[in-house]
Amino acid sequence: MTNDSAIERRDADPAVAGEAAGRIVDACLYEPPLRSELGLLRPTEDPAADGGTQVEGGRLAGVVEAMNRVGVRTTCVVLRQEVEEFLRLRARHPGRLVGWAHYDSLQPERGLEAVRALCEGHADAFAGVATAFVCFGQDPRLKVFAPLYEYCARHGLPVLLRAEGGPQAEMPPRPTAFGVLAAVYPRLRLVCLHDGAIEPAGTAELLARFPNLFLATDGERKSVGVSPDEVPDLTALVRAVGSRQIMFASGGRLLAVASTDRRLEVLSGVPWRHRANVCWRTAVRVLGPRLLKP
Repeated sequence: MTNDSAIERRDADPAVAGEAAGRIVDACLYEPPLRSELGLLRPTEDPAADGGTQVEGGRLAGVVEAMNRVGVRTTCVVLRQEVEEFLRLRARHPGRLVGWAHYDSLQPERGLEAVRALCEGHADAFAGVATAFVCFGQDPRLKVFAPLYEYCARHGLPVLLRAEGGPQAEMPPRPTAFGVLAAVYPRLRLVCLHDGAIEPAGTAELLARFPNLFLATDGERKSVGVSPDEVPDLTALVRAVGSRQIMFASGGRLLAVASTDRRLEVLSGVPWRHRANVCWRTAVRVLGPRLLKP
């Protein structure tokens, strides 16, 4: 895990602090085939929607261009099939892309083998492991998944846990499930990914109790009675739980112009003393100093 004092020293340097102030890390974006397979595409989602170049031909090729357009410095991509394309893009655009290795929870043993191959075979490129238990109606606390958590804790790899799945997913796990994992594996950094702002009730208590539990969110309000056109706001959530355990994630969308612009607008509304944490510092604490490399 990144040493917080090192980050503080960077912020103390005016030149470095100025550069960091404009840095935005998108903590989660899915490769297109996997996003589709997990049922995370919305029925109305169109690769050409919003007039954007989400990806080129439904692949990762256009992701860096999209990042440049909306002002995202580094993106963390969940990968399974497009590893070679991802590695090619990383070599072509140094410091822009970091990988999450997807864990196939439907085949726990093979899934762990695949994770090991990626994280050990490309250690510089992969910073953590992403799961999709909720997409398959699985309980993340099942003993069959213990080898994954033990492996990640042993190798210092954070685990990304979705808090909600696609339209075909069953009831999402209760927040206490993530608290149980955080208690059982205190050395394991767990990132709860939620597409939208979570109600502070319950979230604040969990984050306060478990320093190894983090929240990744786009901050978009999806509550009943709130217009989808309303500019999202993370201010209430930050006020309730602080910002050291909160990071920005676009929610897995492929950087369509309008949807991502709405999500990025929320960052400018976060109080300045919390903005660096949400924009990039929390992600660095979880995923490591590779996110700071030029």
